[in-house]
Amino acid sequence: SIANGATATLTLKRNFTGSKPITYTINQKEVTPTVTLAQEAGSAADTYVYSKSNITPAVTVKDGDVTIDPTNYTLEYDNDDDATNDPELQNKGAKKVRVLAKAVADGGNYSFTAAVSKEYTVAARPLTVTVADLTVGIGADYKPVATIGNLPGGATKEMTVAGGADTELGGAISFQY
Repeated sequence: SIANGATATLTLKRNFTGSKPITYTINQKEVTPTVTLAQEAGSAADTYVYSKSNITPAVTVKDGDVTIDPTNYTLEYDNDDDATNDPELQNKGAKKVRVLAKAVADGGNYSFTAAVSKEYTVAARPLTVTVADLTVGIGADYKPVATIGNLPGGATKEMTVAGGADTELGGAISFQY
């Protein structure tokens, strides 16, 4: 973009002589942009699965069919304090990304007619739990192993549940990853 007060010189040629400086301004284009988020494979629109990392989807901003270059705007994600492990950007729930047009002085070629934002959801990661069949004699100690699958990054975790002759069967297992 060109800042206010740029100057060009008009110079006459051939059978004419003279020149004249012309001061002009190129204003930002005022648009009502549309915002789309990059989709995560296998997920519903604007939904991302918990990954133990900040979830800041890639954003595309358009003026009609024309993609606006990202150098013309900045993005602000909910509670984004530039922390690598920001729980507000990781944990399940509704999130929002705001798109802010840059000023002319900062290289922005567009102004937005209204505040621009897009909501998205971080969904809980569905885990798989398998427990191998276990046969034990009466009064014997038993230690079933539960395998937790589909953790972030494709990891699995095995947990041994301690028990014994005095322990009742049944109950719940909980863990934090």
